[in-house]
Amino acid sequence: MFNILKATLFSKKTKNTNINSFGGDLFDGSFDSIAILDHEFKVMRINEQMSYSFECVEDDVIGSYIWSFMASNNPKDDFLNMMLEVDSSGKLLVNSFPARKRDGSVFISNFKVLKSNSNGAYVFIIKDLTAFKERENVLIRDAKSDNLTGLLNRKGLEERLSYAIDELPEYSNFKIGVLFIDLDEFKSINDTFGHKAGDELLCYVARALRDSLPEESTISRIGGDEFVCVVPVCESKRELNSFGLSIIENVAKSVIVDGNHITVKCSVGGALFPDDAKTVESIIKSSDYAMYSAKTSGKNKVHILGL
Repeated sequence: MFNILKATLFSKKTKNTNINSFGGDLFDGSFDSIAILDHEFKVMRINEQMSYSFECVEDDVIGSYIWSFMASNNPKDDFLNMMLEVDSSGKLLVNSFPARKRDGSVFISNFKVLKSNSNGAYVFIIKDLTAFKERENVLIRDAKSDNLTGLLNRKGLEERLSYAIDELPEYSNFKIGVLFIDLDEFKSINDTFGHKAGDELLCYVARALRDSLPEESTISRIGGDEFVCVVPVCESKRELNSFGLSIIENVAKSVIVDGNHITVKCSVGGALFPDDAKTVESIIKSSDYAMYSAKTSGKNKVHILGL
């Protein structure tokens, strides 16, 4: 979808960027906010969703620098520094960045930048994550959480994931990543140090998972030593793999419990919606299957389906 959108929008040579009928459907029909920028990062076009999300009129923002829609302390410098990270394919994805509406109010977003190789123009794509996090807070308040760790339980996870899938537009430029985590040799830790120490270790793992993933991610504990994480805005299987590696690294740090230095490791499996599965149940099963592959191939590893 990115390649189709990029090829269509960048095929225009005039500054007014008239979008042809097919490109217009992708541009104005998207549920993600989209702006077309010139080589100086000035706005040339915005789609209907961006007008709605940022409460602005296209004619009023044409010619504005894109960082005027960002809410960091130094938006221009922050944006230009981030643009230095654009990869060789002309793409940049930034997670959990504050965006600013024209009335000054702020919301958390993910944004993606695509660069044209021909005329130096850019497509700037923004996804509002506010509703996603608000829904998770409702689930926690409704007692769909794990008493020990405070994470969502299986029921909360399934409802949260169902909501994420329902909210993912057909033409969205993002995917949903699911990671299944199972602790390695956790029973032996319980047997050696006791269940109280095991419970403390599970709470530590919950914190480590939060530290490993973007802010908008959902983290759940669905069984004794099993966790499932949902990354609602995921670029690719390679990015999902990088999140898995971050989990491996953070979980494996030594923690002191009752004066004992304990290190726990884990196996991580991952899958993408809609690439690997089309339903809540099947995407969880797919990530579980991938985790099993990681565990049977030596443990303390990450396995992403199809990677």
